[in-house]
This record gives sequence, C-alpha cells and structure tokens, in this order.
Amino acid sequence: MEAIREYVQLALKGEETKAARKEILMEAKESLEARLMEMQESLDVINYKLDTYEQKCGPITMEIGKENS
Repeated sequence: MEAIREYVQLALKGEETKAARKEILMEAKESLEARLMEMQESLDVINYKLDTYEQKCGPITMEIGKENS
C-alpha cells in the first residue's frame, strides 16, 4: 500500500518523476514474481502429496473395503 501511495504522489508531480515511478513498478513486479514462485512451489508440493496419497493409500483403502464386504 505504501508503494501505491508513493507512486500516486510521484505521478502528481509530473514527468520528472518518471524514473522513480518505473523503479516502484519494477520493485512491485519483482516482489510479486517472488511470491508467485513461492506459491507455485507450495502448489507443486501439495500436488506431489496428493499423487503420492492416491498411489500409497488407494490400495490400502481398497483392501479395507474388501475386508468389510
């Protein structure tokens, strides 16, 4: 939020703040890319665990179902 406020204040000052505004946008982009990468890594771990769960627990669940029939 602070970066947005700073960007708006700079924009109101005109063209001479163009470089500073670009820097704010670049920093915001880098921050979002880092967060996106972290989220993708977390999603990859969850997908791996789900795949592993189905491979390892699926057969056990089927065996238990057969025993209870």
